[in-house]
Amino acid sequence: MSELKVLVKPFFLEFKRPFALSHGTRKGTNTVFIRLEYEGVYGYGEACLPPYLKYTVEQVVDYLNGLDLKKFDPLKGTLENLNLLSLVIDKCGPARAALSSALWDLESKRLQKNIKDLIGIIEDTPVKYCFTVSAGDADELEQVISEQQGFELLKVKVGSGSDLEFIDSVRRFSTKPVCVDVNQGWTNKLVALDSLKRMVEMNVLFVEQPFPVNMEGEMQWLKENSPISIYGDESIQGPEDVDKFANSFHGINIKFMKCGGIDKAVEMIKIARKMDMGVMVGSMSESSCGIMASSHIASMCQYADLDGPLLIKNDPFKGAVYRNGKLMPVDGAGIGAEPVEGLF
Repeated sequence: MSELKVLVKPFFLEFKRPFALSHGTRKGTNTVFIRLEYEGVYGYGEACLPPYLKYTVEQVVDYLNGLDLKKFDPLKGTLENLNLLSLVIDKCGPARAALSSALWDLESKRLQKNIKDLIGIIEDTPVKYCFTVSAGDADELEQVISEQQGFELLKVKVGSGSDLEFIDSVRRFSTKPVCVDVNQGWTNKLVALDSLKRMVEMNVLFVEQPFPVNMEGEMQWLKENSPISIYGDESIQGPEDVDKFANSFHGINIKFMKCGGIDKAVEMIKIARKMDMGVMVGSMSESSCGIMASSHIASMCQYADLDGPLLIKNDPFKGAVYRNGKLMPVDGAGIGAEPVEGLF
């Protein structure tokens, strides 16, 4: 009988421009790729590790190299094999997301079936895609915005001061609706509410994670008083957090690197719908590998922030195709991304 084989590859993704958030500016992101092989078929996954996540490259590499591959059963589906293989890494979102992606990719290719069909996703929500603009783009703002005219929304990163002024600068070059990502950068609820009231006039649709995770009381108060929707990001790690923070947010931003992959994301969406909450699928500036894995749930969401491949200059995977500001769905088998020659 053939055996499942694994190969793990650390990599550094370089941004085209500095990426500025409320907690600092960076020029790139560490990531870890995994390749599973079974009977000549390959499955790929990515564990992207921005510095604000608690896991290191070394930890994720050890997790993935430590999988008990003898537990893999080719007669079982991805969900069953995930349960068999991932017990050690279930609490490490990025590692589980990488393994989940690789297993879905492998099964989909072996059976020559689309991943959405394997999961049972039949919905087709009209999703709005957004393109990210950060303070690191300030000196080239007009060019950055003009390069991505096809996107329906602009996602503006703020929270480090002069937030309204920066949004106003964006407004000089685009009248498109804006979603604002604060990344836990605010701490005063009265100042936050005043900012939200002023953002109504600036055509801001919603704001992500205004306060740090531990300011739950302030988030509940802001939700009750805000004139625009508030989405949870850092507060929403996995399925258990959707119900827990329902009183704090109008919607949630799901990221595979937090929740652990496709199956967990679908579970979160179902819970959010029961709570009458909006849903966005987001990303952590992954390569085409991680982004295409996330793309399979986009049709279940109202918003999608999956522009990572457009922000990096050394994408080691190919497959992410954007047309008129939308990420093209995968019609055939697999996650929709393949490595460039020489990566593994």
